[in-house]
Amino acid sequence: MNRRRFLGTAALTAGAALLRIPGRRAFAASPAPALPSLVGPLDTSKLVSAETLWEWENFMVGLGPRFTGSPQHLAYLDFLETECQKAGLVTFHDPTQYFPRWDADYTECSLSILESGGSATDLQVMSYFPGSGNTSNLPGGALVAPVVDAGLGLPQDFAAGIVTGSFKGAIAFVTEPVFPMTDALGYPYYYNDDPDLTMTPVTPFNKWSLNILSPQSLVTPTLAVQAGCSGMIIALGATQRLALGQYISFLAKINGDQANGAPGLPTLYVDYKTGQYLKSRLSVIGATTKARMVLPSKTYPNTGTDEIVAILPGANGDPHDPSKGENIIIASHTDGTSASEENGPLGMLAIAKYFAQIPQDQRQRSMVFCFATGHFTGYTQDTGWFTAHHPEILANCAATLTIEHLGQKSYTDDPKADTYTYDGFPEVGISYVSQDPAIIATVSQNYATENLIRSPVINGPGFGVGTAFFLANLPSYAFITGPNTLYQMDAANALAGTDPERLHQEVRTFVRILASWDTLSKQVLSAGKSGLAQAASGVANGVP
Repeated sequence: MNRRRFLGTAALTAGAALLRIPGRRAFAASPAPALPSLVGPLDTSKLVSAETLWEWENFMVGLGPRFTGSPQHLAYLDFLETECQKAGLVTFHDPTQYFPRWDADYTECSLSILESGGSATDLQVMSYFPGSGNTSNLPGGALVAPVVDAGLGLPQDFAAGIVTGSFKGAIAFVTEPVFPMTDALGYPYYYNDDPDLTMTPVTPFNKWSLNILSPQSLVTPTLAVQAGCSGMIIALGATQRLALGQYISFLAKINGDQANGAPGLPTLYVDYKTGQYLKSRLSVIGATTKARMVLPSKTYPNTGTDEIVAILPGANGDPHDPSKGENIIIASHTDGTSASEENGPLGMLAIAKYFAQIPQDQRQRSMVFCFATGHFTGYTQDTGWFTAHHPEILANCAATLTIEHLGQKSYTDDPKADTYTYDGFPEVGISYVSQDPAIIATVSQNYATENLIRSPVINGPGFGVGTAFFLANLPSYAFITGPNTLYQMDAANALAGTDPERLHQEVRTFVRILASWDTLSKQVLSAGKSGLAQAASGVANGVP
């Protein structure tokens, strides 16, 4: 028995024990009864085809980046809501969140080194740091200043400049490596089908999706402002193909009072090779190097963004009163930049259309679809907004399923060799589960049925918009990948990193999981850590 099957059997045994399935008595001569299957039924005739799902994917990408509250985001939300209504779901909007929206087009940014004879050497800009700044109100619409080498942009790199004032008015040049991580993030697991042994705790997971956690994203901009810098150039340790259009970090807030004309700290990204060129120039010429930066942006104060909730009532449910009957919550966020960020709602739409074809009296519970917003700003909430506004839904929730960044391929980027290579297998699909045996068993068995590889089932809450449901002590499952292209606005590269067959396979798996949950009681689904936590907090009073 291989490791995958052993762990799957263990999960199955845990589920059987939970369901009080009798095992063989020590003195019995008869064979033990078969353990129950927790594999959910799937009627493929009711599920949208891989071709349709791929058409939706291309439509979403064709809208352009769906930044929170932008016209492109609103168009995506309209599509999702309209399709839900066509399927017979009832929709409503949660209270509007308001925030200052910052917007720029990386293709309109430019960077050049001003040579001593009056000429300029143009450098290709890969992207910008979101919310960083605006050069539109500066003379000539550009920032012109000397460039100083600020190393990795860490406190020790800015210390002397802050004390002496030597960085004041200058453009800081910073190098940013990929955030160091390994596949240990998928360990220990309850289940993982990795037939080619591509994942070990020491296998590198060098993906730019994690660079929102880098010091260059979290600390360096503040240090540059403290040092009096006028702008910043960050050289990503990535090939040009991967660096192009990276939107890091989406959690940033607007730097300075740009709504009233302040320039903030205009910050542009370049690729590894350009960074090496700049570093070599600075090492020779030093502070005499001047750069001209152009980053035109706009700030829209008090932009509104609405979360959409869609309800498919179950046997005891009421679409106009979500407090009636038990429910399952299915969630993702709707704002994002790329082909993966965020196509989770397309999976939700496929799920909604599938279960809408099953008669209401044959579905034990209502399904509540949370199309969250507010994920791509540093000012707003995503699913936390939903949980805060719907205690009546949470009180009757049997389990939650959250899906993000679907159908992704794994790529290896080598900036020194200038290669960006498909690894030949899907991106790691981290699968967070609450410590409830039925949740663990249903996810593991349905993964095995669909042969969903490289998707370790591990304890949550972890990262992503599923976290809010774990923190609400609900039985929960959350699927998320972190590909290199997660934040990439370059549509061609991001779409090439998405596999339509893997995308459809994941959706099939989610449908099976949900179908299996519909055969189990709320008590069984929460008979673990979630149930204990609910009982301790008084949430589950009255549950037998």
